[in-house]
Amino acid sequence: MVQRKSSRLQSVKEQEKLETDPIELRKKQLILDIREAGRIGDQNEQKRRIRWIHETEMMNKLSKARKIRDLQVQLILLGYTFNPEDGLLVCHYLREKCLDGDLLFHSIEDADVYTKHPQNLIDKYKAVGARNVWYFFTRSRPNETQPGTSTSTEQVLAGKWIFGNEMDVLHQGEKVGVKQLLEYCDGDAKTQYKIIEYKLDPLPDNLKSGPWFVCKLYNDASCVEVQSLING
Repeated sequence: MVQRKSSRLQSVKEQEKLETDPIELRKKQLILDIREAGRIGDQNEQKRRIRWIHETEMMNKLSKARKIRDLQVQLILLGYTFNPEDGLLVCHYLREKCLDGDLLFHSIEDADVYTKHPQNLIDKYKAVGARNVWYFFTRSRPNETQPGTSTSTEQVLAGKWIFGNEMDVLHQGEKVGVKQLLEYCDGDAKTQYKIIEYKLDPLPDNLKSGPWFVCKLYNDASCVEVQSLING
């Protein structure tokens, strides 16, 4: 009974917010105008107003994303470290990303990880890294394209990733994914750049598009987690 009352109060509050939010009120009016324009056959006006609604929604999403990004940087500067355990990383963050769910706060950037030299990623996303660790969502795959790129100090030749064995990722006793260590090589020489890549396994049935992967990039091979995967 208490839970139902709480849900009703929450719904009432949300409704009151919608009824007073100027953007929502403007959208309501535009929807009415669109219907009226369609009724009288003014197709150009109808299309213009629909476009305005779409552009406004996109601007609101970008504004929300900027605020979250600013909060991420502030928390990292204050000493916050984003370091979820493997099961949570896969079962919550990666699954929600694959299903287009809402991820209100995290330190995982979207990037074409494997099309860039690792140092370029580190330089670009330095503000959101902590303790020599960076998290990325990616759809790019290792060694598909590895063009020569340049860092701030030198020209970097094309390299390649070599693969370790896959290991299961468990959450609350159930398998939710797999992880795999990848080591970056310049020519035949291994470097200090390592990635632990996570993927959902099994994939959800209601996947809307191709799968995402989470990459945990290190530039310090002495990390205990990396060593444990290297040593098997």
